[in-house]
Amino acid sequence: MGKYRMKKRVIVVLGMHRSGTSVLSAALECLGVEFGDFLLGPRDDNPKGFWEDRDVVELNERLHALAGSLSSSLGFDVECLLDASEYPCVRQELAELLEARLGSHARFGIKDPRMSRLMDVWLPVLEELGVETAFVLPLRNPLSVAASLSRRDAFPVIKSLLLWYEHSYRALRFACSRRMLVVDYDGFMDRPRDALLRIAERLGLGFDEQAYARFSERILADELRHSQFDEAALRVHEGCFPALLGLHDLLDRLARDEVRPGDGRFEPLLQAVERDFSGLWPLMRHCGKQDVEMWEGGEYLRREKSYFVAREAELVGWIASLESTVQTGESLRLKEQGWFRQQLDEWQGHAQLLEGRLASTTDELSEAYRQAASARQQVEMARQENMAVHRELQALYGSSSWRVTAPLRWARRLFERHRRMLFD
Repeated sequence: MGKYRMKKRVIVVLGMHRSGTSVLSAALECLGVEFGDFLLGPRDDNPKGFWEDRDVVELNERLHALAGSLSSSLGFDVECLLDASEYPCVRQELAELLEARLGSHARFGIKDPRMSRLMDVWLPVLEELGVETAFVLPLRNPLSVAASLSRRDAFPVIKSLLLWYEHSYRALRFACSRRMLVVDYDGFMDRPRDALLRIAERLGLGFDEQAYARFSERILADELRHSQFDEAALRVHEGCFPALLGLHDLLDRLARDEVRPGDGRFEPLLQAVERDFSGLWPLMRHCGKQDVEMWEGGEYLRREKSYFVAREAELVGWIASLESTVQTGESLRLKEQGWFRQQLDEWQGHAQLLEGRLASTTDELSEAYRQAASARQQVEMARQENMAVHRELQALYGSSSWRVTAPLRWARRLFERHRRMLFD
């Protein structure tokens, strides 16, 4: 890895989730520290923003996964991470990411609560790059952190207290041997200008009144504390334990500058905190494994539930489609039934009309038949009369009188012919 000709500075904000890391990152930005151009956007649970580089967050999640852990589970075992076969490749990605970010920024800020347990990975890379590293640790009452996590993630209070304890111990262990500063979150919110001046003085940063005015308007305009507990409430809480109180007391003294790393009073206090953590570590690591197993079991159930929900949605969609098809078919059936009923009505009307015509025609035919029968009867009578006349004529023609009067009839016809000739 290449070294930088000009010494670069990296200021790392180390602290538990919901402990004020975002506000302190905004404060450092106000003092001239740059957090880059690849930040996560605001969300409902953090509307001011996170000041977290999305690539850093993604790498830290992968590092937790390599260790068989989760960023939300207890007992992160860094040894499991360092022994993972894929660790060297991810570490190389981390180094390349740092080089890319530091190539654009002289004073670069890194903030991700996951880093409190990952400095065994990050710090060696920063040292190889020849970067000057400083740390800022927020101190917020663990009960306030637990209340915030309960609202956001529904974490039990005891789990949140243990997570605060683990993250805060890891952060202090890495930071105390280097340039560091502990900032009380509630004190910062009560007296932000004094707190910023202290941060600037301790880290060698510049304070600008105009930048502070913008910071106050943008970050401090709305109240950022949804819950606030005092030390007395912490000491009597049923989920609290002596090791947590000892760590909280040491961080509180560091925040008030009563002790500082390197002086004679600090080392005995730190050693006591380290002994407490060593005694609790096996139990925390075991709880962490149980936490991961429970999460994976819950994740399996969530996947199964998601599968059945999807199948249910498909079934509901199929039923809805079937109902729509049935409704369409019923509508078409009713429409066709109406058409057939209309046709039937029309046909019945035609049939009734035809029946009327048929009855009328039948009556006419009956009358015609009656008249024809009467005509036949009259014809028969005329024929009979004609035959009777014919018989009479035959009888006349055969009579002696007809033969005697034949010359007279001939003379008459002759006379009539001469008369017509004379007078016509």
